[in-house]
Amino acid sequence: MVRYGFYQLHRALFEEVEVRLLRDFCLKLYSLSAQNSKAGFLKAFNERAENPLNMANLEGVLKWFWGSPFPGYFQALYRDEPALMIDFLTVRHHAPSSQASHVSWHADANFGGNKGPIMVCWVPLDPVGRTAPGLDFCLPLRKVDEDVLNRGWAEVIRGGENSTIGDADLDRLYGIGNHTTETHVLNVGDCYVFDRYTVHRTQRLQKTTTDRYAVEFRITSKRVPPRLDQSYQQMILSIRDHARNSIDILTGAQLYDGA
Repeated sequence: MVRYGFYQLHRALFEEVEVRLLRDFCLKLYSLSAQNSKAGFLKAFNERAENPLNMANLEGVLKWFWGSPFPGYFQALYRDEPALMIDFLTVRHHAPSSQASHVSWHADANFGGNKGPIMVCWVPLDPVGRTAPGLDFCLPLRKVDEDVLNRGWAEVIRGGENSTIGDADLDRLYGIGNHTTETHVLNVGDCYVFDRYTVHRTQRLQKTTTDRYAVEFRITSKRVPPRLDQSYQQMILSIRDHARNSIDILTGAQLYDGA
């Protein structure tokens, strides 16, 4: 049975050399954008003919992802073929003592809606939890079914300012006294895996003294990709074509047949 509103902490899932390789690709793409490399990844894809070097960095990230355990986790949990959402493939940077990069409580259903599964794989490229922020998770103490989470996302989270909510909204979402906050110290090689309804935020530390970069992989269904509304035709997905033994990229027209 599929669980909702969960997270998993995976310790030492990757060797340090693997994370260094991912970091090298991602920071080159990050440099394409003044804010975060969501724009960098899309810029590399959209300008692939003019700048093949940037596209090579994007292909390096895709190859790293498809060689990781993440696609297998998605298949095992959702019994579906995975596809990586390039639109929401992001690197986030937190500078020491900066509050500008902090994101309050939210759920990643905001990125793809509530139709079809979304799994998030959060990979820190630096140690987090002591001198640089990781993530805080807000979890229900008692089981909350999908309908309640879906309604809570639609009424509480999505209706919040910039799709984020404050501490007072957590009682509305889960019920008074029915939630707790969890956080962890992560080393290079550790990571989180969580679903679209998992409420989380940038970890609150009294003081931060080191830089933090983290990669956010968002995986969805190759068969039923997310679609925020009927006019949303620009979704770009990376898929693994086993028949051709290749990593391909699909765009909106291919996914939705122009409908």
